[in-house]
Amino acid sequence: MTQQNDNGNTEPSPEPNDTRELPSRRELREALARENALAAQRERDETLRLQAAQYSREAERVEAPADDSELTATGTWSPEPVADEPSVVPPVDKNYRVAGRKGYVPSVEPARLADEAHPLDDVFADLTPKEGPDTVTAKPRSRAPKNPHAKRKTKRVVISLVVTAALLGALVWGGSVLWSSFGERISDLFGWNQEVIDYEGEGHGQVTVTIVAGDTGATIGQTLATNGVVKTAEAFVAEVSITKPEPSFFPGTYQLKQEMSAAAALTALQDPANKIEMKAVIPEGTQMSQIFATLEAVTGIPNADFVAAAADPTLYGVPATAPSLEGWLFPATYELSDTDTATTIIQKLVDRTIQSLDAAGVPEAERENVLIIASIIQREARHTDDFYKVSRVIQNRLDQGIKLGMDSTVKYGLSDDASSVWSSDAQLTDDNPWNTYVHTGLPIGPISNPGDLAIDAAMNPTPGDWLFFVTVNQDTGETLFSTTNAEHEELVAQAKQWCSDNPDNPAC
Repeated sequence: MTQQNDNGNTEPSPEPNDTRELPSRRELREALARENALAAQRERDETLRLQAAQYSREAERVEAPADDSELTATGTWSPEPVADEPSVVPPVDKNYRVAGRKGYVPSVEPARLADEAHPLDDVFADLTPKEGPDTVTAKPRSRAPKNPHAKRKTKRVVISLVVTAALLGALVWGGSVLWSSFGERISDLFGWNQEVIDYEGEGHGQVTVTIVAGDTGATIGQTLATNGVVKTAEAFVAEVSITKPEPSFFPGTYQLKQEMSAAAALTALQDPANKIEMKAVIPEGTQMSQIFATLEAVTGIPNADFVAAAADPTLYGVPATAPSLEGWLFPATYELSDTDTATTIIQKLVDRTIQSLDAAGVPEAERENVLIIASIIQREARHTDDFYKVSRVIQNRLDQGIKLGMDSTVKYGLSDDASSVWSSDAQLTDDNPWNTYVHTGLPIGPISNPGDLAIDAAMNPTPGDWLFFVTVNQDTGETLFSTTNAEHEELVAQAKQWCSDNPDNPAC
């Protein structure tokens, strides 16, 4: 609105006077008093709230009252109002409620008090700027009400953690006690204490191991373990048991390595290239002195050791009537080892002889005599049929009391190793216990070491009436038999003629 002044200019018209009345002094004092009372009341409420919180924390350690009837007797309380000051809050005696079963909290909460009308609100209402597009209104700060169950949840979590820790501690303690008492048994039960029983790999170094006839997988495993080839015999036995087809083992001495796995050791024993050849071949009819020489050459054991070991034949199960081990050292092929001694080798040969005697059905009391006859047969006969015929000649002459007259016995008694079949007059008349030209009956002992064929022939002579025999051809071994001395002399002349025709033959 405009108006014109005295100068004729236009200017804004003045606003009309504000008709609103300002509050009087009395009204201001009353409003201020109400404000102070309200502030005091809020302070008391805050104090009560803090006390209630404290009480609630203390009440958590005891059981809360079951209902309000018990509150009157046991826990109801109310604050005393401040003297001479008006109370704008209702009495709190019955306006305090039980939160859950834990403690007391005021029913009039600070949030409600904040929403109540302020005594000066009416006084200053007209002075408050009106909201408009340029008005900035500050939002009141608000605080989320506290969750009355938060402390309970926290307590439950703490209790759960404590209980869990206690249980874990008890388990650890109990486990340690049980382990100290039963740990060894538990370990044995689950195989935790089992020692490694096998080596790994192909091994190292060198070691010789001997397998003898009759050794089983368990025996061989023990031998390997004793010699440091495998870690345990059990490992080797287990390896043998799972190997298909079932492995075979052959007597002999083998070059192996130390600390081999059971599988590697088994493979090595099956490989002929690892077998050390320590083989002694003893032909039938070989004499004891020749056998000892052969054994020395094969084993490296001195001949004197064999002679000394053979001094007492009874040590090997030979009858005391035997003058020596001659005849008791069975001719065969033997696999020997570096662990053998003169004694162990001799025992092997004697055992093999006893085995042959038993197989031929020789009574134990007749063993020595059978070996004497068999030893002569072995030296005199050349062909299988002749073995049984020579046996018959010996038996017929013994039965008739005729001296055997065998040149082989004469030469043995004289230690004559010459290959000639002929004997001199001096030799034929030499008085030694083996000279069957001088002594009737069998010589004192065997003259060689016979084999199975000679032993069987001694026990089973071919039926016949022969009393003489002569080998008429030293190359072919042809031997002719006769019953009279005249026939015998003719055969002797034939044999001499052959030698005259073959002077280079060693037998002549």
